[in-house]
Amino acid sequence: MLTSAPTASLVAKSGQRLSYYPLLMQALVFTSVLGLGVSYGKIYLFHVVLAIAALANLDRTERGHCFDGVRLPSRYHGFFFFMFVWFAIGLFWSWDRAYTGQYLFYIACGGGLLMLVVKYVGTSANRFRQLFEVAKWALVLDMAAGVMEATTPFRLPISPLTSGAELESLDDLSSEAMSLVASMPTGFHWNPNNYAMVVCLLLPFFLFHKKLGWALVGIAATVFLAVSADSRAALVAIVFMLLLLPAFRGKTSWVFVSLAFVACIQLAVVSNDTVMETMDTAFQALERYSGVEEDDDVDSIGVRRHLIENGLVALSETYGLGVGGGADKRVQEEMFSLPTKVVITSMHHTWIELLVNGGLVFFVVFVCWYGSLTLQLFRQSRRWPVESLLGYSGRSLTLSLCGLAPAAVAASTAIYVLPMYLLFGMAIAWLNVSSAHITHQTAARPATQRVRRAPRPVLERVA
Repeated sequence: MLTSAPTASLVAKSGQRLSYYPLLMQALVFTSVLGLGVSYGKIYLFHVVLAIAALANLDRTERGHCFDGVRLPSRYHGFFFFMFVWFAIGLFWSWDRAYTGQYLFYIACGGGLLMLVVKYVGTSANRFRQLFEVAKWALVLDMAAGVMEATTPFRLPISPLTSGAELESLDDLSSEAMSLVASMPTGFHWNPNNYAMVVCLLLPFFLFHKKLGWALVGIAATVFLAVSADSRAALVAIVFMLLLLPAFRGKTSWVFVSLAFVACIQLAVVSNDTVMETMDTAFQALERYSGVEEDDDVDSIGVRRHLIENGLVALSETYGLGVGGGADKRVQEEMFSLPTKVVITSMHHTWIELLVNGGLVFFVVFVCWYGSLTLQLFRQSRRWPVESLLGYSGRSLTLSLCGLAPAAVAASTAIYVLPMYLLFGMAIAWLNVSSAHITHQTAARPATQRVRRAPRPVLERVA
């Protein structure tokens, strides 16, 4: 078929305009990990890249490149449309519409990141590999920054401890406690609680790594950063993922558990048993956290329990409908009664926050969606060899989703932790790639290879 010169010129120009899109998507993934790390006030570099990527995506859609003409095997990404619409409708009954508007912005940014990742990858393993590699090195950089903060006087400019203002507000602490706070890593996330949540989700990628050196260094760094951030929920999440590991690797997983245990012991010796003391404290805190008796202590656990109780009381007042997106802050402003220096407004429990804000209906839908996604990933990841890209990344993403359940409790609020949305986006993208490859392999298999089992012989009874 011959193409006229003007038409050929237009096609060439269109290709030139679209050639930058892969680099733009890689920049979007990288800046989503950087987050607040590269920002001016409340404007992140991520926001700029997201806006450009969204506009470029519209151009691709208009030119017929939407999903590259391929129908995606799964529809898990559609949940975030539902999430945004639900909280938008919630403006009608929200306890504070300003907070809900802010909440919708957070969901739009995180959901936009997820949608663009899923749409760009489509069913292409090569595109998945591109974004996976970029995310890997961005998160390694995030961990390296945290290690430097915990072991040296180095501080990222966005850290609240950089200027010392945060330390001056804690002048009633002992010198030992002050030293602990001063060495807490925050990485690119400003808050040590949010940072600990992100870091512990990287553990599976080291547990399944085929190179022993990277595995040991990564495991040790993950535990070290969780301890340095004084995050007990992150340590519980690490233990939880190690206990689930045999389901992913079978008998050989115990070798990796042993390696992880040795790495933790070595780290404990270097840290003067800090790890073991923190682990013991973590499980004591878990016991207090889940208890039903009253707890009036004004410490981390006591404050968190008070915040949760306030949220559940507000939820009951709405008859399970929810207080509206972000309005849990208004709840705490009205109900917080502990004798602390400041009123703490963040729920400090991501799942209770979603329950209180979104209500029972939304929370049930979310739990079903989350459980179904994790189960589908688990089933398909076991079909691929662990040495392959799909086998390694599938198992790692699945175990990270399992670890997110307890790890999200560590965060002050995870609704704007962009790596969490990136985790969901990569998990859904992986499921699309895996499903498409399985379907293709099944369809390409010759009919002669589909051997039917021979009928079993009928045994004759001997009289």
